[in-house]
Amino acid sequence: MKFTTYTTSTGLLGMVMPAWLASLMNVFVALIVIKTFLPAYLAQSRWIYAWAQDGLLPMRFASTHMRFQTPVLALTIAAVLGSLALAESIPMGYVFGVNVRVLASMVVFFFLGLGMLLFPRTAPDYYAANESAIARNRPIQIAAGVAIMGFSTWFAISIIVSSLDKPVLLQPGVQAVIVALAGVLIYRYRSGSSRRAAVTATPEP
Repeated sequence: MKFTTYTTSTGLLGMVMPAWLASLMNVFVALIVIKTFLPAYLAQSRWIYAWAQDGLLPMRFASTHMRFQTPVLALTIAAVLGSLALAESIPMGYVFGVNVRVLASMVVFFFLGLGMLLFPRTAPDYYAANESAIARNRPIQIAAGVAIMGFSTWFAISIIVSSLDKPVLLQPGVQAVIVALAGVLIYRYRSGSSRRAAVTATPEP
């Protein structure tokens, strides 16, 4: 028995409740914290919209509502994916859903830290125009980037290791790898399509 399963209020209550009632309690908890999902839906939909504008996704994903000018398709996709994640966490406990979201955040933080290290080389013009408080203090930038990467790596490893007893496809680490592979495939496909379109559009001399 893993006692970490019972470290939440719903886990403790589940010890004295039937399984169906414990699942219902997870639903209630999810409804209580649904306010935290709404900003995530909005952010995810804007990412999809921006990716479509940048050519990483077909322009159809950037379509907007005729009256309100909101990215309808992107919002719908974000809502569907978020709802699937919520439904997945109901039978497995709220902790599972938290682990998946925290792991995703740690991956983002890792690349933010990496970005601080690579910023001068990958975007020298933007780096030169940077006017933040640490814009000219490279040692602090490096220290902050390494600290962020170290913290996020440690947190991600702890989440992955603590979830190894779950079914393989439902482990946060496995799901993160699947999503990353899907993202890489989409990026490579769209990049190839953009290059082919550019070659086709270039007139022959």
